[in-house]
Amino acid sequence: MTKVRQVEVHLNPRKFLRICVVSALVLLAVYVYFDVSSYVNAGWLKAPPQPWADNVIDCLIILAAIPAPGFGLLLTRQFTSSEPQRRIWLFFAIGWFCWVLGEVTGFVYSQIYATLPDITLTDLFWVAGYIFFGIAIYYQYVLIYVRGNIYGGVRSARMGFVSAVLHTLLLPFIIAVILRQAGFNDQSTFMSTYLNVLYPTCDLVVGIAALWFSLIFRRGVLGRPWLGLLLFAVSDGISGWYWLGGQRLLTPGTDTALSVMTDLLYIGGYLFTALACLSIYLVTRYGTGWQSRPEPPDRQVP
Repeated sequence: MTKVRQVEVHLNPRKFLRICVVSALVLLAVYVYFDVSSYVNAGWLKAPPQPWADNVIDCLIILAAIPAPGFGLLLTRQFTSSEPQRRIWLFFAIGWFCWVLGEVTGFVYSQIYATLPDITLTDLFWVAGYIFFGIAIYYQYVLIYVRGNIYGGVRSARMGFVSAVLHTLLLPFIIAVILRQAGFNDQSTFMSTYLNVLYPTCDLVVGIAALWFSLIFRRGVLGRPWLGLLLFAVSDGISGWYWLGGQRLLTPGTDTALSVMTDLLYIGGYLFTALACLSIYLVTRYGTGWQSRPEPPDRQVP
């Protein structure tokens, strides 16, 4: 039997990262054109016909979302099962994968229904994503603050995690009850109101944890993927403010600018996370030598 020779693929880390960054910028530029034209719809920014333009925007978001869990899983494979970092990045990647499924199912629903139901399968994937992000945050917290796998420290961390989860679920419930009693959004179901309050609450909790981790890592490469969640927290926070009627306080120009910024933060969260996970993968796989630009060779004088 003939032996199959395994060929090792040598990757140029700097060149590959540069290609990914340029690709992300091109995708973002195309998205900006379609997004801004949907608000302005005048001159050279005249919006393409609907629903074609909205479908393009949704597909661009899906394309931007896919690399985040992909590079996250690639990063996970750089650690053995006994290393705590593997669990952190595994749950982190699964959380992004759930959100990719949320984007895909949301697009499918938009093609089927003229008016979306209050509760869909998309909501299940959003909530599942928050759950996995929470687990990743828990393991990251344990890795940073619990030294030597002390049982008491781990137990305290677990109790704190459970308490945070319960408060995150209970606070939106109370707010939703108050809003319903006040007659706000009474044309939808209570669960729809609850989810509309739950999402920004989860974003706030996850965003604070992401900001804290980035500060702990002193803006180093290990803290960058968490900042992607912070971008989503800001974007969803503005969207929640719009949902509460904040648009009435804005001028048309300010409303357009804020809406475009919200959309850019949303898609930017996916792209930033993907590039951040990729940079950590390249560092763990190839070391840090490729990050510094090599000096040009000495010129030989004839």
